[in-house]
Amino acid sequence: NMAYLAGPNIVTDGLVFATDAGSARSYDGTTTLNNLVGSDTGTLVNGVTYQSINGGVFDFDGVNNRIEFDGATILGYLGVTSGTDNNVAYSMEAWIKIDAYPSGIAGSGDCIMGHDSSLGIGLQVFGTTTSAYINFGYRTNSNYDSGNITINEWHHIVGTRAVGGAIVIYIDGVADLTVNGDNAIDYTTTDFNIGYAPDRIGPFNGNISSTRVYNKSLTATEVTQNFNAQKTRFGL
Repeated sequence: NMAYLAGPNIVTDGLVFATDAGSARSYDGTTTLNNLVGSDTGTLVNGVTYQSINGGVFDFDGVNNRIEFDGATILGYLGVTSGTDNNVAYSMEAWIKIDAYPSGIAGSGDCIMGHDSSLGIGLQVFGTTTSAYINFGYRTNSNYDSGNITINEWHHIVGTRAVGGAIVIYIDGVADLTVNGDNAIDYTTTDFNIGYAPDRIGPFNGNISSTRVYNKSLTATEVTQNFNAQKTRFGL
């Protein structure tokens, strides 16, 4: 359904990467997943499964399944083609439901999406056996953590980075962390994965419905707009 990409309400300005299990143009029921705003295609690996709940979601088993895209292509959308610490703006967004607290596989957390490397960009769930929180960064630059979030419930997650280093993590449309920091991009050609970055961040346990990357820092108003556009789909 095209509405799950944009409809009348999703912010499209600066949108460079968008996937949605509920869009037939993005996922046609095979083992490929299309970027709705680009020509690149990802591959479902190790049995990622589709479920029709909440308009369509992917179920990740917390073991080894993932969806692989070309990582250099993703960075190219952000204007990063080489070098380190490129001073660019970007945002990463996803709808997620965590089935269990992060196990700490790979010494860190569970991958929502990001590069399979110590370089690149990433958005993931960190935590302990009794807590979970969102981490934005996790590469050779600094990492930033949100407050605790609940498991077994849908959440809208956004991490933004402005030129100059202003970083905000939003949970369900509300700014949870605001900081000036170092979260620029180090170039890599490794895979950009949804659900598991094997050489860097552990496997996600739960559902991921949609992911988006922007080549700008979304404003608070834009984040709220995207949250409101799809919150009823996820019971919020």
